[in-house]
Amino acid sequence: METKLATDIFDVWAINGKDKGMEKGHSKSVDRMIQIAIEKIPINQDRISIADIGCGNGWMLRKILSISSKFRGLGIDGAKNMIENAKKIDPEGNYLHADLESWNSTEKFDLVISMEVIYYLRNPQIFLSSVFNNCLNKNSNFVIGIDHYKENKRSLSWPGDLNVYMHTLSISDWVNLFETIGFNNICYEQFDSRDDWAGTLIISGSK
Repeated sequence: METKLATDIFDVWAINGKDKGMEKGHSKSVDRMIQIAIEKIPINQDRISIADIGCGNGWMLRKILSISSKFRGLGIDGAKNMIENAKKIDPEGNYLHADLESWNSTEKFDLVISMEVIYYLRNPQIFLSSVFNNCLNKNSNFVIGIDHYKENKRSLSWPGDLNVYMHTLSISDWVNLFETIGFNNICYEQFDSRDDWAGTLIISGSK
């Protein structure tokens, strides 16, 4: 059976209201990602531009933008219905529907964040290289969170459970990708691990 596109599933989830469940389920990990990101932002800048890649209904972007009036943001997602939900919730927000595999940003940002997206892509290295070269300003930062990785055994059944392609890498594989692409000051942690759950893998790097 041919695997489904992740965007097709997320489109259905957006219609069914599962995007709100994703917000609830990922809330603690996203709070930690935001904490890490905020620590890296220079406090003397008058304006901080932020991109949320794979923003869903925009809840993570809205959460980080609410922290400071200095922050300006763009949310991008490949699922059209997720972006429609984002615009309904936040009509004044800046949201873009785009194919993440081929999207090339025309704007550069001081911070790029991405939660539970990159392993769905057919070639994460090409995507990460594009983020590094096209999306990030000099001295900017990139923070990702992923739950599907080799060490998180409970996540390994997900591709079959959902019939969706997922790129299954180890922690060292992901860190090596960041290094190969040219990121500096790379840090990672497994946040909120418990019992048979290895935690959300949060990786950050700077340009």
